[in-house]
Amino acid sequence: MMRPLLMVTLALAALALPGLPEAYAASPATAAADLTGDWVLNTALSQPSPLPPARPRPLAAGAGLAEGPVAPEDSVLPDPPVGPEAAAGRPPRRRPPSWLFRPERLEALRAVLGESRLLSIVQGPRYVDLRTESASRSLEPGVESQVSLPTGELADQRVSWQGRRLVIERRVPRGQKVFESYEHLAATDQLRVSVRRRGSVDDGLGRIEWLRVYDREAAGAPPAAAPAASAAR
Repeated sequence: MMRPLLMVTLALAALALPGLPEAYAASPATAAADLTGDWVLNTALSQPSPLPPARPRPLAAGAGLAEGPVAPEDSVLPDPPVGPEAAAGRPPRRRPPSWLFRPERLEALRAVLGESRLLSIVQGPRYVDLRTESASRSLEPGVESQVSLPTGELADQRVSWQGRRLVIERRVPRGQKVFESYEHLAATDQLRVSVRRRGSVDDGLGRIEWLRVYDREAAGAPPAAAPAASAAR
């Protein structure tokens, strides 16, 4: 009596399989789309950068001193409490840490978020190479690894195909978490790039959700410049 019941159960399970979400229907290591190409940011369809614009570099030694007060982000002193909370006995709100928007920190954050006007992607059977104006990465879908972020932290990284989207997850234990998604829009031959970032409680940057759209670069245009070599040893 149990055999007919087992056969019915298996038949129902087989009928349910086609209805599974696309992310589960394919292997995370198997590409369902080709992202290869040289891409240029479409500023009209993209959200502006969530980071402040780069500020001029300090004057070189001997070239004179800039006039005016020192900006809070250039101060090496602890940031004072902001708002009336301190007088009321409540925990004070504080400005972002003084190191948050220093030039070198800001450039590292831009690299973490993949901020770049130009983007070059080379996709092979088992790898995807991403190159921006400031950095390059070689990714292997279906593989988990540890990587060093431009901001210095060590993160757990997972790369996978979820349907037609290439998804990159980077998680710093008790720290920031960055989720990237790359999807080719076949109808318009564009590349949709989304980034979500969640920070730790006191890192001063908070949550970021950023959407960009890239157009395929016209034939004959110069490719993205190779990232500059790091001076660190």
